Amino acid sequence: MPSPEFHHSTANRNKKTLKKLLAIYPKDPADNSWILTIAYYTALHIVDAAADTLVADNGQTKSHADRLDFLEKMGAARLKQLFNKMHILSEGLRYGTSAHGDVLVEATRVFETVAFRDAVSSWLKEIEDFFRTL
Repeated sequence: MPSPEFHHSTANRNKKTLKKLLAIYPKDPADNSWILTIAYYTALHIVDAAADTLVADNGQTKSHADRLDFLEKMGAARLKQLFNKMHILSEGLRYGTSAHGDVLVEATRVFETVAFRDAVSSWLKEIEDFFRTL
C-alpha cells in the first residue's frame, strides 16, 4: 500500500497541475471537469495520507466509504460533506451520470463559471488546512 509520503507527493503534483489549469481560465472552460477531478484526487491523497499517519493500525483507506468513515471519526463533518460532494461531482462530470442527480444538475448549471472554480479551490483548501493543523 502507498505510504503517507507517496500520498503527500502525489497531492503536491496534483496541486501544481491544478494551479496551471486554473491559470488558463477562461481560455478553455471545458477544463472545469478536469479541474474538479484533479482537486478531488488531490483531496483523496490528503485524506489517505492523514489516515495512514493518524490511525494506529496504518489506517489504509480502500474506498470512498472508508474515507468518509475516517473523516467522520476525525470529527470533520463539514469535510466529509465537501469530500463527498467533490466525489459525486467529479464522477458525474466525468461520466455524465451520478446516483445523486440533484447535485449533478446544480453543478452542471454553474459548471463553466468562475464561481464553480472558486468553490472547488476553496473546498480543497479547507481540506488541506484541516489536516495541516493536526
